[in-house]
Amino acid sequence: MTVDAATLAFADLKPEDIVATLEELGFPCDGRFLALNSYENRVYQVGIEDGRPVVAKFYRPGRWSDESIFEEHQFSIDLAEKEIPVVAPLVIDGQTLCHSNEYRLAVYPCRGGRAPDLDNYELLEQLGRLVARIHLEGETKDFVHRPSIDIDSYGTASVNFLLENEFIPYENQAAYESTVDLVLDGVEACFERAGDTTDIRLHGDFHPGNVLVNQDRLHIVDLDGAAAGRPVNNELIRRIADTAGCPIQTGGGLRDESSVEALLRNGASRVVLGSMAVTDPEMTTRLLAHFGTESIVLALDVRSRDGTFRVCTHGWTQESDITLKHIVRDYLPRGLRHVLITDIERDGAMRGPNVDLYRGLVSQFPSLQIQASGGIRDAADLHALAKCGVAAAISGKALLDDRIDNAEMTPYLQNA
Repeated sequence: MTVDAATLAFADLKPEDIVATLEELGFPCDGRFLALNSYENRVYQVGIEDGRPVVAKFYRPGRWSDESIFEEHQFSIDLAEKEIPVVAPLVIDGQTLCHSNEYRLAVYPCRGGRAPDLDNYELLEQLGRLVARIHLEGETKDFVHRPSIDIDSYGTASVNFLLENEFIPYENQAAYESTVDLVLDGVEACFERAGDTTDIRLHGDFHPGNVLVNQDRLHIVDLDGAAAGRPVNNELIRRIADTAGCPIQTGGGLRDESSVEALLRNGASRVVLGSMAVTDPEMTTRLLAHFGTESIVLALDVRSRDGTFRVCTHGWTQESDITLKHIVRDYLPRGLRHVLITDIERDGAMRGPNVDLYRGLVSQFPSLQIQASGGIRDAADLHALAKCGVAAAISGKALLDDRIDNAEMTPYLQNA
């Protein structure tokens, strides 16, 4: 049997080959490698000198034509242009599929994350909306070179190939055949139930191993709404919720039941109540009871005076006489579970969070899920907050200034 040069090179791919190939494409490697799971191809995370790692995908010869790979890449690019959260290949010298010696490869930006929790129903809803948006984009044009995904080619033909070439041990063949018959009958029943169907572009590999969750919850403040005393950017928040791929926590200008309900209906999984926790405790209590403790977060902005933290309202412009511990104790029997506490003196100052404040609150109120805000500078601050037991941390300036990257943040992502 004759084996072509590309197949031999692919089978004998070594770290020095990966380095030489990537450096030829303009990526100075620093010697760090991590092999990633891939059924058909060879995929590596590769460290880059003075830069973020990249992911290099070396394609198995003979499996896909160049044209079919280009179609897959273009679909990813189309999805990314529609602000659908996919990782599209990098364009290098005008191409996404690179040829170097006997290798064909694509280079991707490295994205940190973790596997999805399939028992998290909020996340499943987000994934459902994500799939729907992928399908809508897939309908806009057809593949020309990529094969169809159907029962015959991906089911019957695959089964026959395995059986005819004796890949299934003789003693297991009967069990294998009966199992695949049940599976294919179930797939056929799904097609019959669907009725007339339309072919659309799909990658065909949307499984948990190809889904990364890199944030548990996105925190958004409607500053226009906070200034106006009513939500202003609901439509924008709805669009973000549809594309973010993670639950949304948001607030700003919420004063009544209808405004909270509108945000939850538009895709927010939690809403944040600020000044009204002080100015209208009766309404706040009703909202906790009506929407449930998992849907409501009390945001308490505090400032230290004479060694005691007091709650400020109306954008920090008014300082109340209510102490932080008093208001927390007051709302605990009303169902309070999630509370976001901002140390005003630390917020935006890049001085580090008030770890002692949060450590004391976690110790005194162990049933609360406390979110820390104010002063976070880097991953070391996240580590300090995680160590003292807070459920989540809010970071804005440090992320905008690239002081914390995804890889550093990933270990601290939790179900806040």
